[in-house]
Amino acid sequence: MRYFRPKFDAGQRIELSRLGLEPAQIDAVQEAMRAGLSALVHEDTKPAVQDVAAEFERLSTALRRASDALSDLARADDEEPTQAARAEVRTRCDIASHKLTGTLGDDGPLMKALWMLAQCNAVVARARKTAPTEPTRRMSASPFPIKLIHDALKGATPPSNIRASASPTAPFRRVVQVCYAAMKRPNGDPDRAIKAYVSWLKKEQNAARLSDVPS
Repeated sequence: MRYFRPKFDAGQRIELSRLGLEPAQIDAVQEAMRAGLSALVHEDTKPAVQDVAAEFERLSTALRRASDALSDLARADDEEPTQAARAEVRTRCDIASHKLTGTLGDDGPLMKALWMLAQCNAVVARARKTAPTEPTRRMSASPFPIKLIHDALKGATPPSNIRASASPTAPFRRVVQVCYAAMKRPNGDPDRAIKAYVSWLKKEQNAARLSDVPS
């Protein structure tokens, strides 16, 4: 898929100017819009939960098999006839390791890989726990892109005095709608996203006020 880098056209810049934004503020919002689009595109292409679970299982299985193979190699008994072939493989690997890296045994790359595989298994197991087990809602109504736009307005030089609002007549709402139009989000829902962000913002502000109250 060709990378799309959204940019306000002349008409959109004029509209944002009429809403009270200065050129530097418009540029700041445009950069935030690009970051927001990346998040939205990621959600658009988000795979099915069962496919993610299957990929985790495939990765875990591969790591376990590699770990088991190296563990068996490390434990190979030279005096045990049934393990003679495995012991010879270990010996030849030691010889190759010494020629290539100057190391042998536990200091060689294969045994170091065994330790790294244990770390990899731990990482994959932890990551697997964070994966959703049920389908999640698309980010078309996520507050994250709206937050990026609001932060850009506040962080611009000079900062904009446009307040976050879900009111149908609020300049903020129109700014977001212009951004979504520039991002070419035909299936996006900026109105729901704005409401979600304003709701989140109020909770954050209330929590901050409570933390400022002397105990």
